[in-house]
Amino acid sequence: MAHEYHAKLHRADGTTEDIPVTVPDGFFTGTTEELRYYRGGGWQNTDEAHPPAGGHPAYRVAYKTLKIIPDQDIILTWPNLRVMFGMGKLNRGGVGTPDGIPSRQPNKNVVPEYGTRVTNAGGVRWYIGCPDPRLTFAAWEESPGGLSYIEILYQLSDGADSEPEKLLRAGRAAVAPLKTILDLTFGPRLLGIPLLEEIGCVFDDWHWNRRLDSSALALESQLPLVIMQSSDFTSRLVPRIEKNQRDSETDRKRFRLASQWYWLADSQQDLVNKFIHYWIVLESLEMETSDIAPIKARLVELLNEDKALCARFVGRIYGIRCKLVHGNSDTVTNEQLDQVQTLARLLLLSRTGEDQLDQEIRQLREWVQNPQHGGK
Repeated sequence: MAHEYHAKLHRADGTTEDIPVTVPDGFFTGTTEELRYYRGGGWQNTDEAHPPAGGHPAYRVAYKTLKIIPDQDIILTWPNLRVMFGMGKLNRGGVGTPDGIPSRQPNKNVVPEYGTRVTNAGGVRWYIGCPDPRLTFAAWEESPGGLSYIEILYQLSDGADSEPEKLLRAGRAAVAPLKTILDLTFGPRLLGIPLLEEIGCVFDDWHWNRRLDSSALALESQLPLVIMQSSDFTSRLVPRIEKNQRDSETDRKRFRLASQWYWLADSQQDLVNKFIHYWIVLESLEMETSDIAPIKARLVELLNEDKALCARFVGRIYGIRCKLVHGNSDTVTNEQLDQVQTLARLLLLSRTGEDQLDQEIRQLREWVQNPQHGGK
């Protein structure tokens, strides 16, 4: 949906004119607290015999070897796998977002808005921004030569999920044992420099069609403006820093370690890794041994909830963690991730002296009181 607005055009000769501007819903109206992300896509290396999406879903990864050169090209094939140790050109490509800057979230870029603060005659400070409406996606392709490389093509199941992140994760998981064997057998120089990681389609003749999926792209200008008063900023931040400085060395060490795991979790794209990292935040803050009882007790204290319900909730999260790290599961739902992330945020916030915990407490109470959420 689009909206019609008017902007005032100022000419160099001093005249002005109101001009119509069509703005997509949510871009500059400041109606959403969440960025809306868009993606560009397509295919490369296709031809009449190898149409887009015409083969089997597949994963491709390649590394440049470090001064390890085959005396001739070596190609090994299995029904769903081809490994090539070659020398020469290697085709690669992708799609970028030239106007976007990487955000703190993996595979998400944001087109920034620039502006300036102004003060009117009455001394009121305000902000004038210059919205940038460019959602630009730019494909690229090249075939650098003179390379000694290892290329791995792996055919995924025809029923594989079509989401790019899930295809990448499936491919990484599938070839991880092979990469480990190569690394342990021949040393780190064989898989020396990552050259490419792609998803796409492979055909019976091992022709590779590259699927293009850009990073997600959003515009900062979508967000509503927030002017933060310096007094509000200082009054909230300073007491929490001073509390951290007054804490015991043991408490500071726990908070420091948990904070490092918190930021590692934030940077993860894979849901399984993200879940495990958030669980380690809980361990760093509360657990002296492998006993999870301190986490249960802390949740009871913060929620003022039934002990058995809190214990059951923490036990479910711990059970998911055990299945993941011991190889009995390789999937995490978004709700399960939200649960461990919200619990980690609550425990961290409570250590800072923060008293505005309503959002986390309300959400955790809902999960604690409704055991069906998140599964087992």
